[in-house]
Amino acid sequence: MSPESALRTSTRHVKLRRAILELVAVLIVLAIGVGLRVAWPSRMAVEHFDEGVYASNLYSPLTGDRYPDQHLYAPPLLPWLLEWSTVFFGPGGAMWVNVFAGSVTLAVVWGLVRSWWGPAAAGAALVLLAFNEFHVAYSRAALTDALLCLWLTAGVWTGWRAVVRGGWGNLLIAGGFAALAWWTKYNGWLTLAITGAGTGGWLVAERWLRPGPRSAALAESSPEAGRVLFRWLATAAIAFAAWSPWLIRLQDHGGYAAVARNHAGYFSGPGEWGANAARQLGALLLQLGWSGSLLLPLATLAAAALLAAGLAGAAGTRGAEPAARDDRGARSAAVWFSLAWLIGLSVAVPLYRPYPRLMLPWVVAGAVAGGGLVAAVVTRRGRRSVVGSGGSNPASDAERPSSAGRLETGLVAAGLALCAVVGVWRPTSATGRADGIGRTPTAWQDRTSLQRVADEALARLADEPLAGTFEGYRAAVYVVAEPGLYFHLASKERDSSVGHLTQAASDFGMAEPGGHRAPIPAYVLAGPHADHAEAERFQATGALELLAEFEDRPSDLVLLDDRPAAEVARGAGGVQRIRLFHVKATGR
Repeated sequence: MSPESALRTSTRHVKLRRAILELVAVLIVLAIGVGLRVAWPSRMAVEHFDEGVYASNLYSPLTGDRYPDQHLYAPPLLPWLLEWSTVFFGPGGAMWVNVFAGSVTLAVVWGLVRSWWGPAAAGAALVLLAFNEFHVAYSRAALTDALLCLWLTAGVWTGWRAVVRGGWGNLLIAGGFAALAWWTKYNGWLTLAITGAGTGGWLVAERWLRPGPRSAALAESSPEAGRVLFRWLATAAIAFAAWSPWLIRLQDHGGYAAVARNHAGYFSGPGEWGANAARQLGALLLQLGWSGSLLLPLATLAAAALLAAGLAGAAGTRGAEPAARDDRGARSAAVWFSLAWLIGLSVAVPLYRPYPRLMLPWVVAGAVAGGGLVAAVVTRRGRRSVVGSGGSNPASDAERPSSAGRLETGLVAAGLALCAVVGVWRPTSATGRADGIGRTPTAWQDRTSLQRVADEALARLADEPLAGTFEGYRAAVYVVAEPGLYFHLASKERDSSVGHLTQAASDFGMAEPGGHRAPIPAYVLAGPHADHAEAERFQATGALELLAEFEDRPSDLVLLDDRPAAEVARGAGGVQRIRLFHVKATGR
């Protein structure tokens, strides 16, 4: 065999070994990340107010197979997915939609970052998101945010491809993912806002702000403004066309104006930006597990850096950059898309009421940018060492497979070992709290408290004298302003010995004269979202009789919506009361 043939064969072997090393590393990190999201499945249950709104389709036959006013909270895609998951897997199936969505998001983030900045950055970004407990927590909840992040991330990736490369296939796919984001959450249009701002920044920077004379190669790589803007506008038009059927359907419920009025109540404005940002940051740090110690973020960062270093070497020093090395325009557009995503949400999110879950797309953007930053630091050091040793070329790589391969494999193995340690340690750990009570990390806290309350309430109702029946039911149970509790009670109707019919209510109107007309006893469950002053007025008139109180112990994911992180960490709001009333005769 000639020296040239031997060199080509050796180079192929090296490339194959490096590709296998990257694939194994990615699969292991993905497996650990998925494991973090499926760990302790018995602790997952519908608990949050909005979860109950989205998950109750199957159990709302009296209100058109959806929870009352569900259209004000979100478009129908997630409720539809939760409904069918419940059909196939029972009430617990509602929790697995976002477990799947959050897990797939890991793979999408890896693919996006690899196409932008290469395998080293992709490996680092994958680690940063896989072990991000904030993302883990919302991947284990039946809320819109994890699913939104899946579509948004895919939409930004395919939107970048559509804008940079064109082609009707790319345009249709990008518009489709943007539409899916819009069908999931009313702010799903953020996908288009990010790609639009990224496109605009790229055009301005590349065509009009770059100083000095422009070489022929540089001019050739600069985007053509008209063509690029048309591509983005096409994706926006496709997305809007695909979302418009829901916009038309909203006309039956007061139109989009009703949705806008409802959402306007959540807009705080610039005056509250600083306070909202501080509170959201506190909630983020608490849910990440970073508020009490730097050990976890340092361990995660170290794992990302080790993996990036190993994959940078496995890709070759130059291979730390995107495969399309000559496509300078695509790399520049990727930077601007990433900046638009991260900076845009940094400005926009604190303008709204400081619900922590609104930060989830920003957290994903942080993992994307963080992966690129970690890889940039690692590969810059790698390039300096290569230059100091006389450069790098395919021949030298092929001639030094043993030492270089051992170093690459060792770095990747060290990063994966650290990933495994963190992946096993965190779900089983408890951190100290000011009151001395052990604290389970937020992502894996027990969220079944409302489920237990539903069981306790039915056990208490079983002691009531329920003699008659009406259409097969022996009692009506109204649940006031607690959709999560409604979900659990309604899901137990078929198997309950009580024979109850669950009805959603926004107030205590059933205690008014004629408020309950069915010829069976009526009961009311009221939690923290109900107006208990109203309940007390009906108690005073004898229309309501208090039968029992139950303790609800909500998780941090619920408490952080209404309380600052410092209060939650101290245990404030850890026990809430849910009251069971009997509706006395109301003149029906």
